[in-house]
Amino acid sequence: MLDLAVVGGGPGGYVAAIKAAQAGLKVALIERDRLGGVCLNWGCIPSKNLIHQAKLVSQLDDLVAIGAATSTGGVDYTLMQEKSRDVVEQLTTGIRGLMKKNQVVVHEASASLVTPTELALSNGERVSARNIILATGSSPTALSDFPVDEQVVLTSTGILAQKHLPKRLAIVGAGAIGCEFAYIMSKLGVDVSLFEAQDHVLPLEDRDISKALADYFESTGVTVAVGSTVSPSSITTKGVALSVSHQGKSSQQNFDQVLVVVGRKPNSADLGLEAVGVAIEASGHIKTNASGQTSVANVYAIGDVTNSPALAHVAIYEAELVIDRILGKGELAPLDSSLVPAAIYCEPQVASVGVTEQEARDSGRDIKVVKFSLSGAGKSIAVGQPFGFVKLITDKATDELVGAHIIGKDASEMINQLVLAKTAELLPVDIASSIYAHPTISESIAEAARAVIDRPIHS
Repeated sequence: MLDLAVVGGGPGGYVAAIKAAQAGLKVALIERDRLGGVCLNWGCIPSKNLIHQAKLVSQLDDLVAIGAATSTGGVDYTLMQEKSRDVVEQLTTGIRGLMKKNQVVVHEASASLVTPTELALSNGERVSARNIILATGSSPTALSDFPVDEQVVLTSTGILAQKHLPKRLAIVGAGAIGCEFAYIMSKLGVDVSLFEAQDHVLPLEDRDISKALADYFESTGVTVAVGSTVSPSSITTKGVALSVSHQGKSSQQNFDQVLVVVGRKPNSADLGLEAVGVAIEASGHIKTNASGQTSVANVYAIGDVTNSPALAHVAIYEAELVIDRILGKGELAPLDSSLVPAAIYCEPQVASVGVTEQEARDSGRDIKVVKFSLSGAGKSIAVGQPFGFVKLITDKATDELVGAHIIGKDASEMINQLVLAKTAELLPVDIASSIYAHPTISESIAEAARAVIDRPIHS
């Protein structure tokens, strides 16, 4: 009998397998598709590569401004898409190497629980282990009105797989994925319309950030329609006609394709959970305690299949937490969602940690809110990226940092400073008293902290 079997080879699953094997446990990893999961194969990694390439295309105008003879007419999207797949292959090859290096046995199959210590695999094999981790991730949420064919009606997987660009693209859902693809496609010359049922894009982010991103998108040619509902009036092989209701007005709009990205659902079906007594929530998420343990003592669950924030870095932390508990160490603290950063990689980037201003006010907290414009940082001006701001939310009585939000260049990199500060319970005076390298965009964080303690310099 093995010490551990991990079902699912995404960021949480493969990290759990590696950490357990490094501790001397005998481990098997079961993955029905490709190592790396959705994140590496059809999500985080290929989309970030396309964002990078789209940004290169968008910078051609900057080269023209300094006399370079160039044109976007030579961009071949097929080559761009192939480049993104090359990146994926490089990383999946690396994970396969890590499995071999750490002597993790990999089974290419799906799995379901037969008993709390035994899994039946789709290839007819059985795997027995003292502990089992379920890390099966999530799948795109479907809308009944939009039958997905990955040709006209797309999911995030379909749009990453296609090798051609539409002329007109509708994106239904303005969350992180919708906004990232709005950026990619618009920068590559696609006419993009972004539809969101709620009253602001990025519904989980601070409203000031959301408004700034929507304004920026519209200034670059993306049509943004918040508070709107859409349904297809016809879908053919040549395109889709949408009925759009927006601000009390109805219209018919035609598109070559529609990308539906309205959330994700946990992959908890067909795992044999009910047969062995693993409890699930009405949403389909597997119930766990603070240590990732399910209602069956030796069965754990991590990542998107649970109700924790659906982020790869959360799955990775939970993987380490569960292995820590299996080994009896107890070194890692349970996940604190207030310390989990979020990042959206469109341009301008968006990143946050902690509560939004609205959430803080709704909780009755007496807060202080400051914003520092990136245009006040010399580096931002020097590199031609002055758009955006840092927003800090602090408790008036204690100066505790309860929320931090950034929009602008390298926001996804800068937010880690504020995550560290919040984790270490640093106060704005501690941040403001630190010496930041000059010129850097990160100086905006220090300037915002100075504003909190009424010692602003550049604002």
